[in-house]
Amino acid sequence: MVTGGVLQSTMLAMALTVDSFAAGVGLGVQRIRVPLFSSAVASGVGALWLAAGGWIGQSARQFFPAQVARIGAALLMIAIGGFKLFEETIKLLLRRHGQKGRVGFSAFGLHFLLEVYLAPERADANRSKTLGGFEAVGLGLVLSADNLTAGVGAGMEGLPLFFVLILVAVLGAAFLFLGSLAACSASREKGRDLSLIGGMVLIGLGVLRLLG
Repeated sequence: MVTGGVLQSTMLAMALTVDSFAAGVGLGVQRIRVPLFSSAVASGVGALWLAAGGWIGQSARQFFPAQVARIGAALLMIAIGGFKLFEETIKLLLRRHGQKGRVGFSAFGLHFLLEVYLAPERADANRSKTLGGFEAVGLGLVLSADNLTAGVGAGMEGLPLFFVLILVAVLGAAFLFLGSLAACSASREKGRDLSLIGGMVLIGLGVLRLLG
């Protein structure tokens, strides 16, 4: 049972952080350097969102029967995975809409976050060709958009949350940093393929929990 929880936690963490590699590739292709510190900041933001979701999920778990909590967690995983499968299509539609007329979220920096979501290289707001700490916070917010929901699912499922948090922080930083270094031999398309794999892993985890 413990081994199963560790395996599920590892697969969940990898599925949530694989987008960081694609983002790193996008930055590297544009010759934007991603220092290890900035990678750690971005992944730290994702870990914080996951922790918040985990706390919500653990709190909610107390008010539901174990079976209901398990099904709810599984459905959340499937929903996040399904979104990831179609995420590139959604981005493509948003880019087309932006070309016809700028996508209009500007309050509280949402327009900047949307631009980074569509093109991670725009996180380099000052065009210094180096991703700074504050810019990494914005990138981290974009990359961890689904961490809050996933954290709720993990908390309701009763997964070892601290272990998941450590994995997300370490893997997220490593994937982002290595993705930027690998940009010369990688491509955006390969990064998007990894994103699809992450979605399928999340759906698989959810289906397994439903069947279990």
